[in-house]
Amino acid sequence: MRVFLGVILLFCLTGCALSASIIENRVNSKLSLNMTQDQVIKLLGKPVSTASYSENDRRETETWSYRTYYFITCPALKKEEAFTTLYFRNGILVDWRGISGRGELIQPKTPRKR
Repeated sequence: MRVFLGVILLFCLTGCALSASIIENRVNSKLSLNMTQDQVIKLLGKPVSTASYSENDRRETETWSYRTYYFITCPALKKEEAFTTLYFRNGILVDWRGISGRGELIQPKTPRKR
């Protein structure tokens, strides 16, 4: 515990910034359209939140949100977060959107089919 507190104190005294973007890297490098929900869970783990809704054409869409980035600055311990939302139809990944830690749009590299 003392080591942990010492590391935090060191970061705060040096005006540091802690960041993590592990899931962001997985989204950018390994996530692909047409993956099943089970494949996504194996890759990214369980989502932070889920929701479902019906569109005008009555297709059921399920959304999963993942925290893809967080950034903590010292000494104020200000926390910034970014999320990516995945869209599923009939259990298949059809799209995703989010913002990276660098403020860039996270989206599929291939064109979406509607």
